[in-house]
Amino acid sequence: MKRNILIIFLFAIFLLSTSDFVFAQKKQLPNFKLKNIQGKVVSSQQFKGKVLLINFWATWCGPCKREIPDLVKLKENYSKNGFEIVSIAVSSGNLKDIGKFAKRMKINYPVLMGDQKVGRAFGGVSLLPTSFIIDRKGQIQQVLVGAKPYKVFEQKIKQLLE
Repeated sequence: MKRNILIIFLFAIFLLSTSDFVFAQKKQLPNFKLKNIQGKVVSSQQFKGKVLLINFWATWCGPCKREIPDLVKLKENYSKNGFEIVSIAVSSGNLKDIGKFAKRMKINYPVLMGDQKVGRAFGGVSLLPTSFIIDRKGQIQQVLVGAKPYKVFEQKIKQLLE
């Protein structure tokens, strides 16, 4: 009985720890080139020197949809300070479908078409949404798995913009 409780306890700690973690060793932002919803190629190099939030999401993902208005607000409030958001849509149809969705949701930041390769380059994206917060030097500072409220994003972004 005690052994089962210990196993459940350890499993719970594992689940909680994977929901929001910081790399022990800072990982560099992977290089990528992806098409945006206008069909133009966007490179990760275009965001050098900015505090960056990269958000992996899907049009069919309920928590992703709930998170979008907060991301729009973050972009409005912090872009003048050197902050940028880049969203990478995965398993969401074609560029035209994603573009219609982005327009309907009033997304004000770049929306790129992702694939498994770019997810692997980030170390794997197993749940949506997953966000990577990157400092001005291009180092991934935090990974947030699952939808997070505005204040969680804002706290880390403000810290990196100082």
